[in-house]
Amino acid sequence: MEIQFKQNPPKDGALIAFIYAGEKLPSVLEDSALISEKVLKNKGFSSKRGETLLLTPAKADGFTTILLAGLGDKAKVTPLVIQKAAGNAVGALAKTLEPKAALLLPSSDKESEYAANAAFGAILASYRFGKYQTKKSEDKEKSLTKLAIIVENTEEAEKAFKPWDNLAKGIYTARDLISEPANVVYPETFVKKAEKIAPEGLEITVLNKSAMAKAGMNMLLGVAQGSEKEPKLLICKWLGNPKKKNVSLGIIGKGVCFDSGGISLKPSQGMDKMKYDMAGAGAALGLMQALALNKAKVNVVAVIPLVENMPSGSAQRPGDVVVSMSGKTVEILNTDAEGRLILGDAITYIQKEFKPETIIDMATLTGAIKIALGTEYAGLFSNDEELIQKLIKSGRKSGEKVWALPMDTEYAELLKSDIADIKNISDGGPGSITAAKFLEAFVEEKTKWAHLDIAAMAWEDKGKPTNPKGAAGFGVKLLNQFIFDNYL
Repeated sequence: MEIQFKQNPPKDGALIAFIYAGEKLPSVLEDSALISEKVLKNKGFSSKRGETLLLTPAKADGFTTILLAGLGDKAKVTPLVIQKAAGNAVGALAKTLEPKAALLLPSSDKESEYAANAAFGAILASYRFGKYQTKKSEDKEKSLTKLAIIVENTEEAEKAFKPWDNLAKGIYTARDLISEPANVVYPETFVKKAEKIAPEGLEITVLNKSAMAKAGMNMLLGVAQGSEKEPKLLICKWLGNPKKKNVSLGIIGKGVCFDSGGISLKPSQGMDKMKYDMAGAGAALGLMQALALNKAKVNVVAVIPLVENMPSGSAQRPGDVVVSMSGKTVEILNTDAEGRLILGDAITYIQKEFKPETIIDMATLTGAIKIALGTEYAGLFSNDEELIQKLIKSGRKSGEKVWALPMDTEYAELLKSDIADIKNISDGGPGSITAAKFLEAFVEEKTKWAHLDIAAMAWEDKGKPTNPKGAAGFGVKLLNQFIFDNYL
């Protein structure tokens, strides 16, 4: 979508007007015969948050369509409310097949901030992945492609929008990778994508199979050994604060490019969705891209383990024991509990090589998290209460919410093995919590760590205001906000 900031609305295409509850309509709409308090009341439009109303002008006032979008109580409007209102407007306009629109913002002393957030919300809502559709449908051919946002100070609005535009690029990268089928995105091609989109200053390093074997990453290699696709360990380094020598934050993204379950084979129904078992990896790369584009003054390293989990004559078996990079021995009871294995070695690697003060991992780790929290919150597990509260706060501000679950030491008892130091699944018990406790076993005592189980958030089945049906790119906004709140 092309975004422009203009002082006057063009007299063609659609006109979108954001309306506070109880406020008068913009003066530009006063001449329209369709819009009056009586008409709006009859149509049930009260400008409440999330509400939209499409009107077709009765006389030639230049606009093909008028769309009113409610913001609710003026005192409760936030940047996130503006983002969602723009998303709702894009969704509502899709029905008209109108390719151009102008957006009137409500009166506010935060005009540039609201303009930037409206543009950001509109861009996210306009995302489509139609790469493999050879016949384009009419609605996709004529969907909204140009949006002019009306502001007094266009230069200030453009400046405010720039970091949001870069963040949107990172989210698009994540969504594109997650949407691609597994025959297109696998460890090698994921790495090539990272190298292709890496902005200036983002350092890319890749460990191959032999380098990982030399490092002792046997949990990761064990998951990958059943596939013909060789595993990769992708390291993305952004050192935006040269005054600080150490790495402030380490990001780890689970990159199982396809998960069949291995020898512990998944049911065939729904297995096609396992192409997005690398959503954590996609979000990690998208985040690093956005940080680099915005020249964020923070030192962040992302470690992204990339594998396929496949059944074959060489695949890892239930009952196998492997020695992790940390030296801990792990009994493999279920090869479908593979994500924690590759993350465990990645946690050890990032601590050994970069010694970050804080580590946050993102992973589509357990189906159990959806049973616990549904699709409104990602699961949050951490060894540090202050980090928990910071992530919760950033989640609320970004709209990518997280909910903390317990991590009592008693849960670790469920992972004790009879023949090794630890086993990769528990005998019963809360699956999401024991998965997190498995990861915690590889975290050094001095390191602040949080695990985000995004299994229920990675793919949107129905669609939300700024997230059409499909890949969400969940985690990019959240961790970008977390970094902005705590490091910049």
